[in-house]
Amino acid sequence: MDSYSIVDNIGRKQYSNGKRINGLCHQTCTNFSLGAKEKAKKYFSRFYKFRQMDFEYASWQMVSIFVSPQRLYRNFSYHHSTRNQWARDDPAFMILLIPWIFISTSVYSAHLGHSFFGWLKLLFWSIVFECIFSGLIVASFMWIISNRWMIRREHSGGSSTSTTIFGSPSRATNNYTRRSSMASDDESLNSDGSYSHPPIVEWAYAFDIHLNAFFSCFIILRNIQPVFFYFIRGKTIASILLGNTFWLVGILYYVYITFLGYKALPFLRRTRAILLTGTVIVVLYVVSLVLRWNLTMGMCSFYSLF
Repeated sequence: MDSYSIVDNIGRKQYSNGKRINGLCHQTCTNFSLGAKEKAKKYFSRFYKFRQMDFEYASWQMVSIFVSPQRLYRNFSYHHSTRNQWARDDPAFMILLIPWIFISTSVYSAHLGHSFFGWLKLLFWSIVFECIFSGLIVASFMWIISNRWMIRREHSGGSSTSTTIFGSPSRATNNYTRRSSMASDDESLNSDGSYSHPPIVEWAYAFDIHLNAFFSCFIILRNIQPVFFYFIRGKTIASILLGNTFWLVGILYYVYITFLGYKALPFLRRTRAILLTGTVIVVLYVVSLVLRWNLTMGMCSFYSLF
């Protein structure tokens, strides 16, 4: 009878601890989610301040994505040293994306024989869903992952502020989580150069990384690839190889630009794990060739529905 009571008490204690840990994890994830919404709202509220936007610098960044992406992210580091933030000051880069989307949509609509309203719907889809909505999802996901599991211990205050996947966060980490969901994205420094609180990955910076990667992928798939439509639209293996190779290059470059963006943050670790997604992309590329899936024509078939 006593042994049964002991086992029962242990079981209840484990259940109570598990319930408490799940509650803490749920609360932490909720704080991250609310913080992402607040930061997204703050980011898009700057869209109306055209006079404060530096379009010349944004144009230089677009060129640097293809010419020297590492130099691009070095400039983000210089920007952080002067402005105490990693993200861009304004959404000029995203504004300059719209003309490229406009041109691409016009080319695809002409190829697919869209009406004016079909072109308008495709333009709306490209801007809202392919660029912005996907960016909100990717940026929020990477923002949570990087802040939860990629920050170095020496920058997060050692073991007292570290978390484990199966353990509950410490008090210091809870404070860090609450700070990360506030409006401010800055990391402050003490007089000795150490962090006064754990540095965080800014949500706006995560969104900027997505825009950088999206622009490179978009140019390859939606602006350069249409030039080769005559060769891609066939049903031969050569046509499938050419079209799917564009997808491989575009997506791999997206992964590479994303990797460079997070690698530029000195307080992050395990950034090379981002490159592992490239292995999955290569495997899917080989599978598409074996099954003779023409990804480009599949995209055109989807766009023809507009």
